[in-house]
Amino acid sequence: MTDTAPPPFLFHQGTAPLLISMPHVGTYVPPALAARFTDEARQVHDTDWHLERLYGFAKDLGASILVATHSRYVVDLNRPPDGASLYPGQSVTGLCPVDTFDDTPIYAAGDVPGDAEVAARRDAVWAPYHAQLRAELDRIHAALPRRLLNDFFRRVVIIIKVYGNGTVTFLSKLQPVRMMVNDKDLFSP
Repeated sequence: MTDTAPPPFLFHQGTAPLLISMPHVGTYVPPALAARFTDEARQVHDTDWHLERLYGFAKDLGASILVATHSRYVVDLNRPPDGASLYPGQSVTGLCPVDTFDDTPIYAAGDVPGDAEVAARRDAVWAPYHAQLRAELDRIHAALPRRLLNDFFRRVVIIIKVYGNGTVTFLSKLQPVRMMVNDKDLFSP
């Protein structure tokens, strides 16, 4: 895969100790690859729609934001580079998925990517995204007292699910903490 236009990600460097990564909002599929997809797969249904709108407030809080541009059907940025299963024994998608979460084939006529194509996609899209993710985490970590960063990630867990139609379900919030950034409350206890 040599076509990576647009770039693999968009990045906004913030000023606060907060990084928001959106690995599944991308919808771009290179035309040659889209031609191999089923009609349904070309609709890129397994996209985290509307997250950029949901987190529209984050720039005002000083957050850094990393946004994928390519569809998870090109390469799933939330998978290890070797494609190992995150949930052994469960039905999951790989680094370069060949089916959707409901086991619907992505490729027409079984025209799935081989090892060389998976490696090319990993190098063109996955690696730059994760290099930027690592660089920004390192920058934030170096700029902050270690205790603050560790305290933030140890004490706050927020899990939400955003559905394709834009509805949001709040799944959990554990041990709420109040954290101020630029005189704005990031979380309400």
